[in-house]
Amino acid sequence: MPLPDACDLELSPGDFCNQPVTHIALSATAPEMWLGREDANACLAGFCSPEHANAEPRPTLAAAKHAHATVADMCDEQPVLDAWQRAIVAYPAPVELHENAPAN
Repeated sequence: MPLPDACDLELSPGDFCNQPVTHIALSATAPEMWLGREDANACLAGFCSPEHANAEPRPTLAAAKHAHATVADMCDEQPVLDAWQRAIVAYPAPVELHENAPAN
């Protein structure tokens, strides 16, 4: 479960922005891995700009925290877990993602 590297904003059905990711944000649009799970209506998405991040619907903070706990049980990749934590702390704002930036 790596961090996204291409913008997740869907411009039209099946047509994604795909520009390089500069921001991460919590999204209410669940990726395929969550299908069929009632407890996972939040995910961490990558976007090329704050404008694209803000075009995406946000989950509730409670849903995001619950999804993060589920991710923490499934994932041992610290950059992913740190990115989730940063997005939750900044909720609902997008977080600028720098490769070498500390994730606190």
